[in-house]
Amino acid sequence: MTKRKLSDFELNKENPFAKQALVNIGSALVSKSVKGTNKDESAILKAVDGNGEILGNSVFIRNKAVDTESFAKFFLAGFKAFFDL
Repeated sequence: MTKRKLSDFELNKENPFAKQALVNIGSALVSKSVKGTNKDESAILKAVDGNGEILGNSVFIRNKAVDTESFAKFFLAGFKAFFDL
């Protein structure tokens, strides 16, 4: 068996795994509408008549991309315990 050096391999101009990774990530993302919470009370516009009665209001709604894939965080502090599982 002949040993090959790293320089024997073809050099990639871009990450060969990036396109498939983006497809996988894109299929897991879902757009979700999020409206202001009580903390965002200053962002709610209210229409008030002369008597102070609220006639209507508008709320800013933003679309947020949410990842639906399951994942696990792995902390280096617990790395040793991983082998005892």
